[in-house]
Amino acid sequence: MAADVSLESKRLESSHYHAILELAALDKSDFGSVLRRILAVDARELGLERVNCWTLDERSIRCVVGYLRASDTFEAGAVIEAKSCPSYFRAIAEDPVILADDARTDPRTCEFTDGYLVPLGITSMMDVPIWVRGRMWGVVCHEHVGPARRWTDAERDFAISIGHIVSMAVEARERADAERIARFSEFFIGVLGHDLRNPLATIRAAADVLAEGEADITRRHATQRIARNADLMARMIEQLLDFTRIRLGAGIPILRGSTDVAALARQVVSDLPRDVASRIDVEGHGNTTGAFDTDRIWQVVSNLISNAFNHGAPGGRVRVLVDGDDPRKVVVKVTNAGAIADDLRQMLFDPIQSHRVRDPGHNPGVGLGLGLYIVREIVAAHRGTIGVTSDAGEVTLMFSLPRL
Repeated sequence: MAADVSLESKRLESSHYHAILELAALDKSDFGSVLRRILAVDARELGLERVNCWTLDERSIRCVVGYLRASDTFEAGAVIEAKSCPSYFRAIAEDPVILADDARTDPRTCEFTDGYLVPLGITSMMDVPIWVRGRMWGVVCHEHVGPARRWTDAERDFAISIGHIVSMAVEARERADAERIARFSEFFIGVLGHDLRNPLATIRAAADVLAEGEADITRRHATQRIARNADLMARMIEQLLDFTRIRLGAGIPILRGSTDVAALARQVVSDLPRDVASRIDVEGHGNTTGAFDTDRIWQVVSNLISNAFNHGAPGGRVRVLVDGDDPRKVVVKVTNAGAIADDLRQMLFDPIQSHRVRDPGHNPGVGLGLGLYIVREIVAAHRGTIGVTSDAGEVTLMFSLPRL
């Protein structure tokens, strides 16, 4: 007789083990479907009439999915208020695994007797927690119908494993939801940025017209400020559009053509205000021409020069070196006085973070913190590399572009 009991115990343990492996391997992309599958297998393995998954908060528990084994059907929507069962809520908070062999007399579950247990014929309950990222998300409630049942250690361990698998399904759903929200937000930003360009261009054109015909110096300066800020907004919108393209997987589009990077750098500097341009030196040597996207490389060089000027030591100079001596590539170095801590260099090209890395006491300027991130993506689209060094009181941002 003892041998028969031992064999049956081993058979159940093996069945539980294979059931856990089966459930753990399920594709958890469809939360509702996988949860129903988990509860059905749970009820089958433990020989239960009812297995329910409940979400939990401070005020109530709510049935997300409940499985009825006799009819092979599912139900949902039942709500039990915390104020009607305070002992149960205290028990869940203090000892989340509840083994109630006689649920109608157990002090943790007896509050359910008249309104829930007796009407449904439930005599024994086993509740295990569902933990998601350090918080108790809910419970899996195992409900036995028939004579009161004594829960075994093996049944408890199996039920706890079921709680872990439900937790995995909840985490998968939350990750998918977060990704959908993020992608929608990025798409919305892209649409908004695109739609803002036309009215902003109208404002910029109107400011130019007003500035040309304005004799009063105060009004002329005001319209010039409008134009400058419109240009700043336009650059921010373009950054948002580039950021959205990258995040949505489209990458940075490039159109290659013959581009002289040294000549382009000199043109970038010549377009700056005179007091700024006077503090920037451009040097080029060797063959500085390659098959690059002229507009995009302009964007890279302009951003790096602006970054170096704004974040360098006050009154310091910026040096731009375009090295074309290597027949395989063109290398550009933009250097300014200053320093970056070693632990912050990795953040320099991260979206949103880059504007926090450089010393804000110098002149952080106005922007979205996307400039260097987009610069990195443009260089990557050219199959190039980019990096930063900080040594001897100088910071150098360097990028390398293969000619072909």
